[in-house]
Amino acid sequence: MLLPDARSAFDLNLEEAHRLAGVREEKWSKETAAQSRERIRRTLGVPAVEEIAAASKSESEQSTDVLLTTTSEVPLSGRWINPTGRPKGTTLYLHAAGSNKAIDDADLKTLVNAGQAVLAIDVSGIGTTNPQGRRWYSDVFGANAGNSAIAYLCGTSMVAQRTEEILASAKYAAAVDGNTSTPISLVATDEICVPALHAAFPAPELISEVKLIRPLISWTEVIRGKLTQNQVVNAVHGVLREYDLPELVTSLGGRVTIVDPQDGQGKSVN
Repeated sequence: MLLPDARSAFDLNLEEAHRLAGVREEKWSKETAAQSRERIRRTLGVPAVEEIAAASKSESEQSTDVLLTTTSEVPLSGRWINPTGRPKGTTLYLHAAGSNKAIDDADLKTLVNAGQAVLAIDVSGIGTTNPQGRRWYSDVFGANAGNSAIAYLCGTSMVAQRTEEILASAKYAAAVDGNTSTPISLVATDEICVPALHAAFPAPELISEVKLIRPLISWTEVIRGKLTQNQVVNAVHGVLREYDLPELVTSLGGRVTIVDPQDGQGKSVN
């Protein structure tokens, strides 16, 4: 970078990101909501919502512990936290520290006290499946960077896998009381916010509202910031050709609530 007008790879990537913003705007302007949902689904590479399902392996329907198996045969552990009396609604709660930690979360307790039945689930790489042992990469890439690299080599992403798992869990949660036509609420924290946003986007009939706590503000911001913290898990190859996270948020409108948005380094954005 000692030559006049020299530009780094970061500079070139940001320049391309700015160019693609115009390309994306044109695509969104020419589509219906249904067409946009289908384009985002295909870009991410997840099955159609109606093709996704989860079955419970709980020994008893009265058990608070849950073990789900999705159509991709990925086991997801979690637990129900039920209110006193008949529930007024159902919330799927995805805590980045895991379902065991989620039960002590103040936001979750508030939901239960308000009459919500809450299902806390560990998606891939969270809680019971959080990677353990020595890593071959720096901690700045995040605990699931290795899993993300494997997913990429398999032609997918952790965002896609987690999105499918969230949709499967949501369908299970909605069907527990036998009324599958009643949508549920979704709450996610930190690194699970990106897949949670993707799960809410194509399924308004399943997920009525989504609350994202400390979500990544945008992929473009990751490029602009250069130095990042735990963002490999949020990467989707080539995605900025089609959409960025704020475009999904805008499309969701009043269905989404954002709390304390973060940049690529995990710092709050005013």
